Amino acid sequence: MKQQAIEQVGASQAASARESIEASLAELQSVFQRGQQLLEATEARRREIERSLTRLDGAIQVMEQALSTAKAKKPARRSTSPARKATAAFRALSPVRLAPRAALAAAL
Repeated sequence: MKQQAIEQVGASQAASARESIEASLAELQSVFQRGQQLLEATEARRREIERSLTRLDGAIQVMEQALSTAKAKKPARRSTSPARKATAAFRALSPVRLAPRAALAAAL
């Protein structure tokens, strides 16, 4: 009888241990599955961000090229020579205004 009781207690403990291990295994599998789903979502987000960064990089390159082209095409400022300055000053001070050539041609 004692032997049967010991065997029953042992079997009961073994069943309890087995149930505990099965519950832990199920919990670990669940956590693992959630981790895989999170990893997949994170990788999808990384790919999306990578595509956005690639588009932004392209836009930056286009803008930089546009700026460098605009700077290259910008006409150099002509410095006003002393002769031009003197001519402009004379015209400003002269009481006689000459008519433009087109006006003279029309009058003839």
